Amino acid sequence: MSASVPASWTWARGRTKTCSRGRGAIDRLLTGQIPAGGACDVKTLAREAGISRAALYRTWGHLKEEFEKRRAAAWAAGQQPDLRVALIARLRERNQRLTTKLARTHTEFQQLKEHHEPALSVLAAKDDELQRSVDS
Repeated sequence: MSASVPASWTWARGRTKTCSRGRGAIDRLLTGQIPAGGACDVKTLAREAGISRAALYRTWGHLKEEFEKRRAAAWAAGQQPDLRVALIARLRERNQRLTTKLARTHTEFQQLKEHHEPALSVLAAKDDELQRSVDS
């Protein structure tokens, strides 16, 4: 009697462990547990699951698809697991608002500058007129 386990069982057990690691990595990434130097992306998913990116595309495509679907659903629900992406979006929005405000301020400044010279001329003429009337 042989105590060895059939190769198909070993293969299936290894596949189950890899799927389990992959789903655990998906859960961690989608709950915002992003490792240093990583992002909420397929590259980090592969690294966290302990498989190559090529294998994630070829052999473990169902994990990649599950991750992308769940990530898209999270984004659609207004959740952003990757805080860096949310920060970049906020900073881009703020930059756009400030750029618009700067352009508006520049336009107002140019308009004020255009009215400055004629206003000074009018004031200078009034001052001269007042000086003449005081002197006479």
